[in-house]
Amino acid sequence: MVGRDVLFWTIDRALECSPGDQTEVVVRASDSYLTRYTRNYIHQNVGERNSSLTVRVVMGRRIGQASANSLSDQAVREAVAAAARIASLQQSNEEFKSLPGPAPVRSVRAWDDSVAECPAPKRASAVKKIIDLARDAGAEAAGALSTAALETAVGNSLGVRVYHPGTVAHLTVVMALGEGQSTGYAARTGYTLSKSIPWRRRAEALDRCLRGQNATPLDAGAYEVILEPYAVATLIEFPQPDGLFGQGRSRKGASR
Repeated sequence: MVGRDVLFWTIDRALECSPGDQTEVVVRASDSYLTRYTRNYIHQNVGERNSSLTVRVVMGRRIGQASANSLSDQAVREAVAAAARIASLQQSNEEFKSLPGPAPVRSVRAWDDSVAECPAPKRASAVKKIIDLARDAGAEAAGALSTAALETAVGNSLGVRVYHPGTVAHLTVVMALGEGQSTGYAARTGYTLSKSIPWRRRAEALDRCLRGQNATPLDAGAYEVILEPYAVATLIEFPQPDGLFGQGRSRKGASR
């Protein structure tokens, strides 16, 4: 954990060197770990520690955004300068009124020590339960179990200071019988590493796999399709980064 104080200090450094009329800073830090398995054995265990900074500089009604993946003094100053330079090249956004001011923020329970401190042997033990079930059924299991501790801090020149720590555990399970004869998929994401993650989802994937055996080919034609929740979630998730949040524009140097 980087901690609230360090993230707020980074925000203050960025605000101090910003030439904008208003400035917003978002700082993120994470510790993430992944155990990946395929064909009923674990083949990869990796970890990553990362941090990032995103700055929005407002000049009048012109807005620029820039990011950095380091919290060093040089990286912070370069990100602020880049955002200011981008803002100076933008057209005035007449719909923009102001960055938000301080307001009450509801606390959200999203932290679990067992996820934040989850060692590789514990993830391996959870994956082993999935593999054992697959072997007993004559199937092969593949997927990944990841755990992460995340921190996000948001601050702006109007006095906003918000900090949120959270944990994420994510499991994917694919069960397969034969050479593509039948497969089943299940996944689970939550802030806790509960028993339901390795146990219920492995059974769900195997059940789908077993029910998919001896499928009957369909003639070409128009059919009504009913999507499972996983498919619907994917359809909702993918448009968000480039659509709802405008990140597609920010990659080109513009910002809303």
